[in-house]
Amino acid sequence: MQSGSDAVIVYGNEEESARALRELRKQAHAKPIIGEVVLTSQEVVELAGEAANGGVAHAGLSADAPQPLIRKFSDTFRPNSK
Repeated sequence: MQSGSDAVIVYGNEEESARALRELRKQAHAKPIIGEVVLTSQEVVELAGEAANGGVAHAGLSADAPQPLIRKFSDTFRPNSK
């Protein structure tokens, strides 16, 4: 992995994500491996084993979602973030 990239983004299903993690670790990739929540799911952890350590996931949540718990969090967080 000599592309000069700052990180690798992995998007796939559980099996593809586990294979990508194992291969990246095999190649001694030392930069962040980022994906959506599938990358850090229990199934990927079980399939990838130690190679799953250090994976980072993001969740596509919106602070404007019309859900009571999200609104409560947003109403609490926003005044404190200014």
